[in-house]
Amino acid sequence: MLKQAQESSQPKKFFDLIETWNQQLVDYSTQTHIARIDYTKRLRKVLNKQLFSQKQIDIGYISALSSHGVTENSTKEEYRQIITERLCLRIENEVSAGHALVGPHRDELEILIDGLETSKFGSAGEQRSALITLDLAQISVYHQAFEEYPVFLIDDIDAELDLRRISLLLGHLADKMQVFISTSKREIAAQYQNQAMCNFIYQGSVVNSLETFPSNDLIENKIENKIENKIENKIEVNLVEPDIDIPPVTTPSSPILAPTTVPSSLKMEINLSVKTPPSNNTVLVIDEEENFTDSEDRHRAPF
Repeated sequence: MLKQAQESSQPKKFFDLIETWNQQLVDYSTQTHIARIDYTKRLRKVLNKQLFSQKQIDIGYISALSSHGVTENSTKEEYRQIITERLCLRIENEVSAGHALVGPHRDELEILIDGLETSKFGSAGEQRSALITLDLAQISVYHQAFEEYPVFLIDDIDAELDLRRISLLLGHLADKMQVFISTSKREIAAQYQNQAMCNFIYQGSVVNSLETFPSNDLIENKIENKIENKIENKIEVNLVEPDIDIPPVTTPSSPILAPTTVPSSLKMEINLSVKTPPSNNTVLVIDEEENFTDSEDRHRAPF
């Protein structure tokens, strides 16, 4: 509706219809806001605030209408009144934008570490740990509602957590639910192969046991050799002579210095092509790692 009004030559004709829709939007927005506040409070109760470190992790629900007085403690009637006023005041702005500017779809869930915003002040490791802590809280709320645990899966767990945090996480999940993890680190598989069912895959084939799996040094040497053998640099240089007549060069009686630059009338074309080996995805539980640099962060920051 807002998009149609934006594209119309007479958008004000849509205002009455938009106001009718806004009345229903107020009802659904209020229900959504109250449900989200309730869910946030339930998450906060079961949040393991110090699972990975001594720093306190907390969460907060930030309404897009917080600057107009909406908080987690606002009543249903207070929220309804504020959102109704904002929808009436911003109807022209919404028509100009072509989409809704007021509503719970613009709210955010904030994660705090020692009272500071994780997205601004947390390190990459702290952000990942905070997100996993939030996942565990969601699992607890799910278990309270349905009296069963969901399946927990983490792909490439060593990219998300260090060995200490991995041990804390898996210890916390022990005997609670079915857990699937994948890793390319031999030491992680060695630590848990007697406590879990492990599948070892190397170069697309199943390896019977970790003892027959190539060592990390062997894999790294193989990767280096593969890179050296498969990377090909091809440089082609072509001098293209323009279709002009260049006068013959005459030798002067006295010596002069030759020009040190290529004439501007000559054009140089360079084509550089580099072929790199394809990367293989890691598979449960341990696979050949083909990362070119150990320091490369393979996952984006979650915020």
